[in-house]
Amino acid sequence: HDALPISGILIPEGDSVRITVRPYDVARNAYLSSLTYTAVRTNVFGLEDSISSAVAERLHLQPASERRLLAGAHRGRPGNSAAHDTLLLARWYSEKRDCTSLNRAIALLEEATHLDSSYALAWSELGHDHDLRGAFFCARGIDEFVPARAAISRALALDPDLAAAHMALSFLHIVADWDWTGAEDESARAIALDSTSADIWLFHGWSFVAMGQMDSAVASMRHALAIDPTSLIVLTRVGTTLLWSGDAHSAIPVLEAVLARNPRFQPAQTDLADAYSLTGRCADALRLTREAYDPHVNAGTMIAAEARCRDSAGARAALGDWERRIDAGEFFSPLQVAEGYAALGDKREMLRWLRRAFEERDWEIWSTRVQTMFVAYASDPAFRALVDQAHLAAPSYQGR
Repeated sequence: HDALPISGILIPEGDSVRITVRPYDVARNAYLSSLTYTAVRTNVFGLEDSISSAVAERLHLQPASERRLLAGAHRGRPGNSAAHDTLLLARWYSEKRDCTSLNRAIALLEEATHLDSSYALAWSELGHDHDLRGAFFCARGIDEFVPARAAISRALALDPDLAAAHMALSFLHIVADWDWTGAEDESARAIALDSTSADIWLFHGWSFVAMGQMDSAVASMRHALAIDPTSLIVLTRVGTTLLWSGDAHSAIPVLEAVLARNPRFQPAQTDLADAYSLTGRCADALRLTREAYDPHVNAGTMIAAEARCRDSAGARAALGDWERRIDAGEFFSPLQVAEGYAALGDKREMLRWLRRAFEERDWEIWSTRVQTMFVAYASDPAFRALVDQAHLAAPSYQGR
């Protein structure tokens, strides 16, 4: 039990906070009995220590193991407790994975670094959330890479052994640098430093996706889920990697489980619409495209679902609208437009927008090897010439 994941529920009560924690035994794949604590809100560090000590007592840990558990709680703490509180609130927003929440998370993390400029973890998460803003098409990826790299570099200068910073750098190598070897090396370094973090295993999975090793990607996501069964984004990415591995049928119940917990969780809605359309469940796919469509976030996937379900007129109308808005200066991901045209079978327009995506270093270029819309073009010389710019293998989706 030296490394034990813990999930829980936090309930504010006036000037105090009540927390119920549930230790999770990964080896036995089972929750242990819950523990409840009440503490003054202003003493978060003291609350963390009391939880760590009580968990150690409940599990009858040996003194050396208890010391390691407390050391883990202490690692990376800033001198300013307000900076730590601000970071914890930023994490809550970041986990929601929508643009409004990511913007709020970045503002909070900037505040945390102003409160304590030596807080390496805040710098790391600030850089990572800038990457996520690009990943969820809240802004041009190329505009987010600069502040992301600066913040991650600051974090590593402050703490070269901070696992979260190595994980963030791995993701930056994938989305900004197309440096698959560098991403794999940084991801392995993060795992070596902290193998108990669900987030690190989640993004370790993306490094496998970038290398086209989809079985390993699914396994990494499943390991992250075993560490944190409460995380919606981790459960969603189990479904995503199953889908991109070609197993849409297995992805569907995973993604439906996410929406059973949060019916408006957009990443799961997007991938589930894709999975439904690939398996012929067009009524369900089209229902989701109408409920969850966001032209800035999931346009390509939603248009692909409509195209597969024979609503090509609606898909073309949407694409025409995007192009007019892009011409007027509004931001849309060019790769999302390329995905829409790919699904419609319009190779000329697909290639035109894919070239633009490469020119703008669209953050999602690395995923063309597994995105279901591009499979039909895997052997096309013009498509291959573009994909080779990023040293990517041919799209590897095999429907089953």
